[in-house]
Order: sequence, then structure tokens, then C-alpha cells
Amino acid sequence: RRSGDVAVNDIDLMGKYAVNDMIEVGGRASFGFLNEGADSFSSIVLGAKYALNETTALTLNLTPFNDAEEIGLSLGAMHSLPIEAMDGGLNSQLQLGLLDAYAPVGIAVDILLQPVRPINEKFTAYLDLLITTNTDDMAEHLSVLALPNVDVILTEGWTLNAGVYGSLMSGDFAENTEFGLVLTVLRDMHLQ
Repeated sequence: RRSGDVAVNDIDLMGKYAVNDMIEVGGRASFGFLNEGADSFSSIVLGAKYALNETTALTLNLTPFNDAEEIGLSLGAMHSLPIEAMDGGLNSQLQLGLLDAYAPVGIAVDILLQPVRPINEKFTAYLDLLITTNTDDMAEHLSVLALPNVDVILTEGWTLNAGVYGSLMSGDFAENTEFGLVLTVLRDMHLQ
């Protein structure tokens, strides 16, 4: 991307449903109608999360439709560590991407480290660090993305998440570095 170029990435529509205290299911559809390089409907991911306890869960995701036009399967583990000294905690996730949609060769490896700190009743700050690589050549595929962001509770049931992202490491830094803005609107709906 040339310096000064601006691009809009996909717009995601997501939802999840708690089946019970242990199991959540959900889906994400990505739309590229504002992204000149993508189809109007880009991908769909279906997933499930199984809670082992209050702080640890296992995940399973299937992507039957995506830009690669291949099936993808990912397995993951999530853990939340409360840190009383900072009145917050550290969320972490390990995800392994299998099959051609995630990794035509090797296994895609994503590690998320997310320090969390509530500021007050309306604001919560996060610093997402996403480390991505592939078992085929871990050093060649290694990238690190930083995403400082904040949740803002707008009204009951509505939350806005806003942040900026930038790649800290992505092969040839001068050619692959990306910076951007992320905006997400969250709606908490309790279905009877």
C-alpha cells in the first residue's frame, strides 16, 4: 500500500447465543461491499465455545465460505487471569488454524494477549497483542499486531468499542506495516 492510501476492510456482523452455562454458539458473516478488493459477501464462520471452568474455555470454529474458497477449521483455548494489583486482568487465547482456508501449508498459529483494565463504570481499556505465525516457517511468517482499544457503555445494552491498530513486526517493515482504526458496536440482547 502506498503511503497515504486509505482502505476500508470488511464489515462483520456477529452474534452468539449461550446454550447453557457451559456452551456458547455463534457466527460471523463478513461483508466486503466497502472494500474494493473483496466480494460483497466475503466469508462466514460458525463457532462454539465450551467452558471448562470460570476462567478457561475451549473453542472450535468452522469456515465453510471464505475468500480462499476452501474449508477451514480452527481449534483454540482461552484463559482469563485476574490481576488484583491492576484491578483488571489478562485474557489470552491460542488458536490453531487447520485446513486450506486457514493455512494451505503447515498450521496457522495465532496467540492473543490482552491486558484489561476497567477505568470506571462506563470505560474499560484493552491492549490487544496478536502474534501470528505458521508452523511451516515460523520466523518467515511471524507478525505482531498491537490494538489499543476501549469499550464505552453508551446506554443499557449498547457498547461502542474503538481502537487503533498497527503492525509492530511483519517481515519487511517498510512494505508490510499497516495502521488502521477499528469501530465495533455491541448489542446485548437477552432472548427468552
